[in-house]
Amino acid sequence: MDGEHQIIVAAEVTAAANDKQQAVPLAQAAVENLAAAAIERPRDDQGRPLPIPNTADNGYYSEENVRGVAAVGLDPYFAVGRQKHHAATETTAPIESPATASISPAVADENPKTAMANKLRTLKGRTLYAARKHIVEPVFGQIKQVRGFRKFLLRGLDLVSAEWKLICLTHNLLKICRHVSSVY
Repeated sequence: MDGEHQIIVAAEVTAAANDKQQAVPLAQAAVENLAAAAIERPRDDQGRPLPIPNTADNGYYSEENVRGVAAVGLDPYFAVGRQKHHAATETTAPIESPATASISPAVADENPKTAMANKLRTLKGRTLYAARKHIVEPVFGQIKQVRGFRKFLLRGLDLVSAEWKLICLTHNLLKICRHVSSVY
């Protein structure tokens, strides 16, 4: 999902009971789709690609997913537990150094889940994770409320997957069309 324009960069439908099995394949698809669209990744001073932040709710968290998502070049910020709606977030953040703000969420002695929780408590982590509210969630609202999509018309995983990808494609086309119209 592109933050500024809310463009969907990868989409899939699954029959899995939870999202854990989808984190790495969707991360790979997103990176591949960006490359196929000739969208260059940001680079550091030495010209190496920088990891792209990837926020996800606790349904995607597992130690294996954190490693897998990092391996494809994304910087995971995965919630490790459920957060109550409208609950105040913890304001005490660990001291952030360039080393702890990067891709590696684990310190040698630190439990990976604790390390991810600490990473999310940093200023960068809180800012990135909070952005999900205006990057990811509104897209579902726009598809459901504005476009009136409430249920799939087709049946079977392959057909539902194709229908969902068509809905995502038309969402993107509408966003691009509106953006181009506003520029000219």
